[in-house]
Amino acid sequence: DRPTPADLPMGPWPTLEVGFNALQAWALMKGFKFILESKPKEPTSRAGSKCYLSCKYVRAASSTAKQRRTVSMGDVGEKCHAFIRLEDSTEGWVPMSFDIAHSAHPLEAPPANAAA
Repeated sequence: DRPTPADLPMGPWPTLEVGFNALQAWALMKGFKFILESKPKEPTSRAGSKCYLSCKYVRAASSTAKQRRTVSMGDVGEKCHAFIRLEDSTEGWVPMSFDIAHSAHPLEAPPANAAA
């Protein structure tokens, strides 16, 4: 188990959108962005709907440092493994599992106006 970052928003949130926005704001402060990896999966008898957020960074497949760049999802390259799995619980949407360790890529500087 990885430790929970002390400042990671934990919800619960009334909707997936509200939860995504809270986690996106947190991610931007840390220098990265999340994308919704999939549509919410249908609930089961044991668990609520689930949705995965993943780090948007993908490093282009290239042999030279000059050609390496951040590219859109779907392009060939090395994907970051950072993710958060959100689940719709009886209280609302909450992070159920996550790995915030980024896979060998630089984080961006937080926006200047994002200082708390």
